[in-house]
Amino acid sequence: MTAVWNRLFEDEIFGRSAQLAYYWLFSLFPLLIFLTALLAFLPIQHRLDQWIGMLSNVLPAQAFALLNDAFQRIARQPRHDLLSFGILTTIWAASTGMEAIITSLNTAFDAPETRPWWKERSLAIALTLGLAAFIIAALALIFFGENIGEQLATALGSSRTFETIWAVAQWPIVIILVFLGIDLVYYFAPNLRRGEQGRRWEMFTPGAIFAVAFWLLISLGLRFYVSQFTAFNATYGTLGGVMALMLWLYLTGLAILVGGEINSVMRTAPSSH
Repeated sequence: MTAVWNRLFEDEIFGRSAQLAYYWLFSLFPLLIFLTALLAFLPIQHRLDQWIGMLSNVLPAQAFALLNDAFQRIARQPRHDLLSFGILTTIWAASTGMEAIITSLNTAFDAPETRPWWKERSLAIALTLGLAAFIIAALALIFFGENIGEQLATALGSSRTFETIWAVAQWPIVIILVFLGIDLVYYFAPNLRRGEQGRRWEMFTPGAIFAVAFWLLISLGLRFYVSQFTAFNATYGTLGGVMALMLWLYLTGLAILVGGEINSVMRTAPSSH
């Protein structure tokens, strides 16, 4: 634990987390535009409010109000041209954030970046899309798990017992998808060759376990703290929602980068740093 704590300062993890929050803030609203514009043209439009409402479980009230207001404005005026604009802007902005993660993990593993810039950017885009795919699959199970279970039971000719088992089994699957997405980032992002120390593939790495658990803890803790003790709107006025959102994004980045440092300490010799 002491080694991890020292590495956080040596590798400037707190400053790099702020950098991630900055990039993610710019990619968040294009992502919201794209998803809202896409879902508005699908027959499941009536569930949009339910989906965006899920964020209220982890976001501070001011930050959720900010996102929900933007969501409602876009949902009321769906436009086809927002699809292409949203996805291109989102991929570029989010991959820039992923590049920052790659740089931070290279620092954590003492792996100098020798890849050409285009290869690094391509890797960042691939990891961004890959992580998004796992997250979307996990969300699809959360929102459509019951319907999927019913269709599987019908196709397999199973009884109600299968649906009951599926209702329980879908949550471990969701957790596995989230861990798999994070561990893929931890595995491919550092500039390490196969066979090098720290390049062994593992599922449920200590860093990924910490990142997911810490993210849930700080998200719920921040939401409780803001609701009970801090009034961002009273301090920052109309910027209160932005400040709460930035703080949440900062803590999210911190969870991911600290997880990377934990993996580095666990997989590399202490004297290598």
